[in-house]
Amino acid sequence: MNDSPLARYLVPLRRWWWIIAAILVVTIGVTMATLPNDVELTEQQLAEQATQFRATHILIRNDEATNQLSFELILLLSRQGDLTNRVVAATDGQVEAGDVESVQLAADPITETLTITAVQDSPDAAAELSNVYAEQLVSFLDERSEGSARTEFRQVTEQLDDIEARIDGIQDELATLGEFDRDRVLLQAELDGLVTEFSRLLSVEQALSSRVAGLAEGFVTLQEPSPVPVGEEEAVLALPANPVIRVGALTVLALILGIVVVLTIDYLDTRIRTRREAEEAFGLPVLAELPFRRKRDRDVQPLPSLSEPSGITAEVMRALTLSIELAPTWHLTSLTRSADGAVGTKTPVAPDKPPRTLVVTSALTGDGKSTLVANLAVSIAEGGKRVLVVDCDFRRPAVGALLDVDTGIGLRDLDGVGDLPMHELIASTAAPNVTMIRAGSKGITPPWFRGQIIDFVHGCQRQADVVIFDTGPITLTNEASALLPYMDSSLLVARAGKVATDQARGAIEQLTQVGAHVSGVVLVGSEARRRYGYGYYTAAEGRQRRDRWASTTERPTSDEAEEPADPADAEVSVSATDSRQNQDT
Repeated sequence: MNDSPLARYLVPLRRWWWIIAAILVVTIGVTMATLPNDVELTEQQLAEQATQFRATHILIRNDEATNQLSFELILLLSRQGDLTNRVVAATDGQVEAGDVESVQLAADPITETLTITAVQDSPDAAAELSNVYAEQLVSFLDERSEGSARTEFRQVTEQLDDIEARIDGIQDELATLGEFDRDRVLLQAELDGLVTEFSRLLSVEQALSSRVAGLAEGFVTLQEPSPVPVGEEEAVLALPANPVIRVGALTVLALILGIVVVLTIDYLDTRIRTRREAEEAFGLPVLAELPFRRKRDRDVQPLPSLSEPSGITAEVMRALTLSIELAPTWHLTSLTRSADGAVGTKTPVAPDKPPRTLVVTSALTGDGKSTLVANLAVSIAEGGKRVLVVDCDFRRPAVGALLDVDTGIGLRDLDGVGDLPMHELIASTAAPNVTMIRAGSKGITPPWFRGQIIDFVHGCQRQADVVIFDTGPITLTNEASALLPYMDSSLLVARAGKVATDQARGAIEQLTQVGAHVSGVVLVGSEARRRYGYGYYTAAEGRQRRDRWASTTERPTSDEAEEPADPADAEVSVSATDSRQNQDT
């Protein structure tokens, strides 16, 4: 379902639902605060409250008019003072020139209409002004058209008189010629042409005569004015007065706006949140997804693998331990970018035995790396192995507090590997079979660390079956880069909703530069919080199992940790443990 197109939109809506809720709450609150006090006014009451009224008179061009003025010329003529004076005179001075000049005239050449809009203090005054203005405009334009028509009429009349005189002269001349005279044919042809032209001009004269007489006006009324209160026309786009309808309409608009905002934020957000996004960004498999834990839960139970053996975190840690032991590691060998954007060319390496040294690092600070180290150590020790946790996060050491280790001498307090016996650095923890080497005082990496790193790693291996190194973020510190070439494997921790795609690829580039072996990625704070919530044990069974484990397993002392562990014995111990696990299964 996560790959379906519908989930592509539902997941962001579920993630950012509070943004939509906030927009809805603000919209409803503002709407309720701005509702009018009296929303049930009748049309008559609205008309009584109005102070101005608008009346619109629409004229359309008369197709019977012969001489049609252009609309540009009409608008130009309307701005002249002659039309204003005519309107004032037609109202006997009841309308002032300023009111006439405030009348708006709009022309539409496509529909061939003129729209006259007048605004007055009363509906009757607005209607009268728009009507008078329309009448005077039509008369004014007709007079302009009639003036040109009279000129054309006079010219056509003169042409008719001239043609008529020529026709009379030709007829007289034809009367003097014989029936078979050669010039008679030419004169007859000329006479026929003059008669045809005379008939055409006679028709033009009749049309001009009708126009001059006012039989064909240039514009006629298309719509009589119907006065309305000023502002009522804008009510089409205004909010409804009914409070229920108004709140409902604005709620729908706010919901649509919230969805658009959330989808936009999700499109611009490049942070990794799901398993699929993490695998695409890192180019590595996600071995485990640690569910989100609230801060108060982390404060009450900082080490759930020990305090809640049947809980979600403990189950995820057991699955992660099994993946580390059995799954192949990925050897990052070269800096290349594949088609899916992953950085680094990786080669799977099948392990011949479970890794004994493991580095846990992250892309950014605050990704939950130290919490993972502490819980993973408890999970590995649960199988009977001795686990040594080495805190190499010198700037922000945190794993000691999770394992309930008191502050004391640590790596930063040494001048070299041989400065203090290894067993004097090892401290017991709250978890059985788990010991720890502290980071010491906060600060930068100790000067001897990189130069004596091989001897230090070998010394740690002699103290336990599995050694887990907790380091700072690989993109910000150098402890992980110094340790990785000598490690059997490593884990990369990323917090969901915090690490962006470019930051993930930057971490892979750092791992690739040192040719690291990586088991995979652990996604902390994943949204799939219910995926591992089944549990194999009830709460009571979990407590009993934890008590039996604590009573049968003693915490190693410093003297016991000093004795080197024989590799052969370690392998026998591992085989015996695996055999017991198989029998239990």
